[in-house]
Amino acid sequence: METPLRKAQFFIVFLTLLSLAFAPLLHNTRAQSVSSEVDVHTAILQAVEYLKTQQNDDGGIRWIDESSSVAVSVRVVLALAASRLPQEVLTSSQGLTPVDYLANQGYDWIFQSENGESELNLARAGQLLTAVAAANQDPYAFGSERINLPYLINDQYDPNSGVFGKATPNNVTDQVWAILGLASAYASVPQDSVTWLSQAQQADGSWDDGFGSTLDMTPLAVMALLSSDYLHENDPEILLALDFIGENQQSNGGWQTEWDSTTSANVTGMILQSLYAAGHQLTDPLWTKEDGSPLDALLHIQQENGAFGADYINAYGTADGILGLSDQPLYDLGHVRRVGRAFAFVFDAQDDDGGWGSTGQTLDVIIAAQAAGWDPQTIAINDRSPLTFLANNLEAYIASGPDAIGKSIIGLVAPGQDPTNFNGLNLVQALIESYNPDTAAFGDPENTWHQALSLLGLKAANVEIPEGALQTLLDLQREDGGWEYATGFGTWADSTALALQALLASGLSSGDDAIQNGFNYLRGQQLESGGWGDASTTSFVIMALNASDLHPDEWRTQSNGTPIPDLFTYQKPSGAFMFSEDFVDDNLMATTAALLALIGGHYYIQHTFEVPTNSVGLVIQDEQDTITTACVNIEGKSISGLALLKNSGIPYEDQDGFINSIMNRSNPQDGTLYWSYWHWDGREWIFHTSGAGDIDVLPGNLEAWYLVSWERFPSPPPEYTPHIQVICGENQLKNYAAQPYLHYYDLNKTAANVNQAQKFSVKPYSQDIESTTTDPQSETKPLSTTPLIIIGVLGVLVIALVVWLLFRKK
Repeated sequence: METPLRKAQFFIVFLTLLSLAFAPLLHNTRAQSVSSEVDVHTAILQAVEYLKTQQNDDGGIRWIDESSSVAVSVRVVLALAASRLPQEVLTSSQGLTPVDYLANQGYDWIFQSENGESELNLARAGQLLTAVAAANQDPYAFGSERINLPYLINDQYDPNSGVFGKATPNNVTDQVWAILGLASAYASVPQDSVTWLSQAQQADGSWDDGFGSTLDMTPLAVMALLSSDYLHENDPEILLALDFIGENQQSNGGWQTEWDSTTSANVTGMILQSLYAAGHQLTDPLWTKEDGSPLDALLHIQQENGAFGADYINAYGTADGILGLSDQPLYDLGHVRRVGRAFAFVFDAQDDDGGWGSTGQTLDVIIAAQAAGWDPQTIAINDRSPLTFLANNLEAYIASGPDAIGKSIIGLVAPGQDPTNFNGLNLVQALIESYNPDTAAFGDPENTWHQALSLLGLKAANVEIPEGALQTLLDLQREDGGWEYATGFGTWADSTALALQALLASGLSSGDDAIQNGFNYLRGQQLESGGWGDASTTSFVIMALNASDLHPDEWRTQSNGTPIPDLFTYQKPSGAFMFSEDFVDDNLMATTAALLALIGGHYYIQHTFEVPTNSVGLVIQDEQDTITTACVNIEGKSISGLALLKNSGIPYEDQDGFINSIMNRSNPQDGTLYWSYWHWDGREWIFHTSGAGDIDVLPGNLEAWYLVSWERFPSPPPEYTPHIQVICGENQLKNYAAQPYLHYYDLNKTAANVNQAQKFSVKPYSQDIESTTTDPQSETKPLSTTPLIIIGVLGVLVIALVVWLLFRKK
């Protein structure tokens, strides 16, 4: 018979065993709750304060001694961008930032001048490119030397093997950073290079850097693969790598190498970067161990001065610690990549009828695409463009009110259509007829959107705005400086931003009281994060800033939040923007509004309705890198490449379909030069594999002839980076069919002209140029037939080999 004492002993033992069984679960719950209470942003700001103490007068950041380090400065630039902080947060006593330091010292660093060498270090070039892209600098003419970083990296690529630089399966450093750099800048990544990196993965899921530092290299390799968009988070290579990372995680949630005694800020920071790239988060239960989460581990090694580190405390580890807390992979920070991915999402969502579901959404796409430089008529499925969709649906849409008519006029004028005669509709007349002189209003006199979009539509159509209509919109402004959607709704930032665009279009200056009061209202509504609570509202405010020539970066809060980084917080891995944290689905309306804002656009369109010119940009680059450009107007829907050259007026000589000479530049006696022919796809030059006479060139295309040696196969592309509007003027839009990709110069057209002109001797073609151009080789000959003979012999050998293998198989 059991005594009360034995029952009590049994009960105590039972409770002890029960507590032991549930201890890990309870501990994990505690660890997660501790992590959730920590203000990560505060930890980042404290780390930035430490970095300020490590900055030198030249703008660079120190590492192991008192001199500035390019490697550390690269990481710091990435850390600031990933934390959505402006680079100016770190400004030296001389007014210089880490970006300025990279601009001055980056060239010497990638060419290893500290070792007395002049050989390009490809891994360094890739690292520098990631920082340049993250800081939204010009990657095609960066720094005092105007370095074209994508060109340098691609010049070290072997398409026959898929290898960048000196990469080997035992040291993938060059391969990883080349891919990361190109992907960061939204440049093309060769698919074979990604395949090679995948195949270099070791059996345990890791990659090596040549020194056995697999924990350092593996997260970078994971990011490189995912950044290429050829692999995704559920592919076997990624899952195997994550297994390797998980097997090496410490019980405190962090990671360390064999020479660390505790959590390494560098390794843990980069591994967290790779987890973000794979869609994981800091506090995911999968990565929470018995003694804490990765967040706990990182915060545990943050020092009182803000630095991250334990065995080694320096700016390098601190920057990597910030990257680990940032929740953004380092390759996905630059505006060009993020805007380009958003446009890709939008264009992929186009319906078979040429539109995007509704007329209003289709108009939004047209306005955003045109602002980015594309001709919306060339964005087509089965020859059905957005304008095809409008022709079939616009009449029903404009019946909904004057706001719809005004927006339709803006959407038609942007790509050069005539709103007084579109598919038999006179939208301007319809808008004027909606105006009531008695109420001095369009539609509902108390509706801000009716009045604002009507005024913007009239301005776009170059029609005089009734004075009474302007006063009606002014009278709708409330005492707090804002506008309501309609009376009784309460003032809101998006309605205020739209009204401000309409007032600016109507002739008010930025100094007028109504404008000033409106912007003061928007300032008062700005959140500390830098935005206005959702993607659409934030986008509309940025549009108003764009229309008034106010830079969004100047609207900085006390926490260093600014509008554009805040807007990007709503972007999803798909490239789309969600509306808000409460409505997280891909949202086409929010995405198109964000795109228009991010590319500097607004609804204040000042075009006269002129059909875009029917022109093609032509680039001639000789072996001395002298650039000649020409804008060639064509008749009809296309022209052959050979006819394009002829119509340009640029002198050339051909023989049997081969171009021997252009502008008197040709292959010298016993030389190996030939004129290669290329087209621009929006972000890189693509070699034409057919003869120029067989190529159909469309209006809005960019074509190039480049004099190079046939001894190098495949031939390198021209280094000159073009833009159609620099060559042919603002009225020539890009052809989407030929140029589907967004480029840095699409967002920075001034840089396209200035930076490339500083790097190259660029001249538009004229007879004066032609008459003064002389050939340094007085004796020339037709292009050598040797390359054709070699190609022919190789073809015969391949055929013979195939036949032999077939006979052997039989």
